[in-house]
Amino acid sequence: MPLPPPATQRKHIHTRRIVCEAYERDDGLWDVEANMTDVKTYDTERGSAGEPLHDMWVRLTLDTTFVIQGIESAMDAYPQAVCPQAVNPMKELIGMKIGAGWQGEVRQRIGGALGCTHLRELLAPMATTAMQAMGGVLRSRGTGQPRQGRGTCYAKSDESDRARYRETFRRRVAGPTTHAR
Repeated sequence: MPLPPPATQRKHIHTRRIVCEAYERDDGLWDVEANMTDVKTYDTERGSAGEPLHDMWVRLTLDTTFVIQGIESAMDAYPQAVCPQAVNPMKELIGMKIGAGWQGEVRQRIGGALGCTHLRELLAPMATTAMQAMGGVLRSRGTGQPRQGRGTCYAKSDESDRARYRETFRRRVAGPTTHAR
């Protein structure tokens, strides 16, 4: 079901496309590849309308426990001459395991000035692509982890799970409570 029509006229300005694909390799490892393109509909000081401002690639090679065994990245289009220097720091992710705490560890290793925002942004959808691709295949062979269960998303939750999450969020927003004496 597509989105409903927009409420008013509008002008297309920018398109970002992210494509992730997973491959099972003959050597027992898995490759997850991602490509991001950013294209503007107008000329800028960094590029022409219709031409990619960003065209960036990442390939993660994973073992069956989701540990990164290798990583390759490339930039076919980028806005500043220094951008390709951010490709090499991606190697800092080798040995990391995709799972709980993954995004925080990525930020520590290649966050901010240590890496490229756009290459980093590809890693989250790559992680879920790996889970989607590898999980079912490995489970069917009797070697995968059980599916994530109750409370991990709306469809796997009931109203009590959602109420617990809402209360946790309210407590975080409210901050610590103080008691008057």
